[in-house]
Amino acid sequence: MLKRILKLLTRKRNKPREPVRHARPKVSEYDISYLVKKEKGEIEKCPDFLSDFGDNFEQKRAVVSDCKRILVLAGAGSGKTKVLTKRFIHLVKNKDVSKDRILAVTFTREAANEMVKRISQSLNTSPDNLKRNIRTFHSFCFSILRQNEQFRLIDEDNQRKIIDKIIYHFHSDENIMQSMYDYITDNLLEWIKEKDNEHSRDPQVKTKPNDFGQRRIQTFSGVPVRSKSERDIANFLTSLGLKWEYEKPVSWADESFFLILLLKMIFILNIGVIRTILLNFTK
Repeated sequence: MLKRILKLLTRKRNKPREPVRHARPKVSEYDISYLVKKEKGEIEKCPDFLSDFGDNFEQKRAVVSDCKRILVLAGAGSGKTKVLTKRFIHLVKNKDVSKDRILAVTFTREAANEMVKRISQSLNTSPDNLKRNIRTFHSFCFSILRQNEQFRLIDEDNQRKIIDKIIYHFHSDENIMQSMYDYITDNLLEWIKEKDNEHSRDPQVKTKPNDFGQRRIQTFSGVPVRSKSERDIANFLTSLGLKWEYEKPVSWADESFFLILLLKMIFILNIGVIRTILLNFTK
């Protein structure tokens, strides 16, 4: 009995098995070529539908691709909204996907309205039937908040009151008021001019003051300059601790310089006249 117990205590125990880890397969060149070949086949099935893109293969791929995630990187005005619109129509027309299962979200209201217009014409449906599926980020997120939170939006009158309180609270702080003034002149003044000219026979905001071009724009160092661009450069140099001077008089721009320059020109002209006379005399 004792031998049995010792045998059980001294026997080698099996090591615990390590869990099997399944590594995610890497996308090989074969997989990419297979996807491209498949997308080419999809493009060939509907040439008329994709004729608007001409020879742009990448845009056509973005429309017909079956990948779960597609990232389209393109610059402004290159046709991203057009690709998104075509993909919406492609999924409904060619892939039998219900429009109620598609959500298209854009940044601007203009882009969303343009998408609604194009898709409604292509699918022969009312634009009102697509407004829940094609949204801006703002309206989509706002609809989610309304479902889960109790709040109200501030109307324009209350917004003005809040801004008035903020201005009154900080009106004695010169830095904040200067920053606010710079923001208005840089970003809002042109828009205010346009709106004022549209709705008033006698505009309150004049296009150009009488002292236009004079040194009126203040910099951080207190030196006035003539333009906002010069102000920004001056403020940048000041923030770096560099010394600068604005419109420093040039040392050589005096009467003696112009007198010397005039004498040199006369001397050069006289040499030219003498050389011409000598040449004619030798002939």
